[in-house]
Amino acid sequence: MRRFQATECTASRAWIRGPQAGHLSRVLRMRPGDACEIAYAGRLWAARVHRLDDACTELDLEEELPAPAPGRIELELFPAIIRFHRFEWMLEKAVELGARAITPVLSERVDVHLAQAASKRLSRWQTIARQAAEQARRRDVPAIHTPIPAAALCRPGQVESGQVKILLNPESSMTLAQLFQKKDQEFSGAVHIISGPEGGWSEAEAQALAEAGWTAVRLGQEILRAETAPLAALAYLKLALTS
Repeated sequence: MRRFQATECTASRAWIRGPQAGHLSRVLRMRPGDACEIAYAGRLWAARVHRLDDACTELDLEEELPAPAPGRIELELFPAIIRFHRFEWMLEKAVELGARAITPVLSERVDVHLAQAASKRLSRWQTIARQAAEQARRRDVPAIHTPIPAAALCRPGQVESGQVKILLNPESSMTLAQLFQKKDQEFSGAVHIISGPEGGWSEAEAQALAEAGWTAVRLGQEILRAETAPLAALAYLKLALTS
């Protein structure tokens, strides 16, 4: 059964607007009466196409489908901006791996031209997230937030009870697996993961993040690319903590 993310939803009807509506009519060749599933704001319905054209698809909601049991944790990602084609590939895979929210980070070693252009890509990144959520059959589309400076994550006293903040740093003496073994019983809320740019963290940034409660870990002996490291961490935590 095909599943789509609605643009707008009421108690009995949903709408898909914009380019995705044209995709349903011209590429998927859906017709009035065709059955599908509609996801919106974490909820899911069995639905049928009411009418459609290139600008808007209107659907009748027939039955709300039961929600799965809530996960043990929620994974949030804070990846430093890297070259956009690699960043967007990473973003797509992070959505598939279950990231609840993604906030791009502007660190000291992010290329200045990328930093200046990043906010202009936000709409594109949100579209990529929606498409990836549909492909992964998620009930929700993770929030893609406006880029923030790394300094905004360096304020002391921000770690809440049950929350773990993980700083990916290949210079750390502790591995992610070792942290998990130490804190397994404490993982009950949100797990935040921050990953660095292609040039890595500056010494000052790494120290400021550590002082703000971020625990530095490495992922193994190898040095992973900036787009690979956050995905490896997400995959490990998803398997270890959400199964």
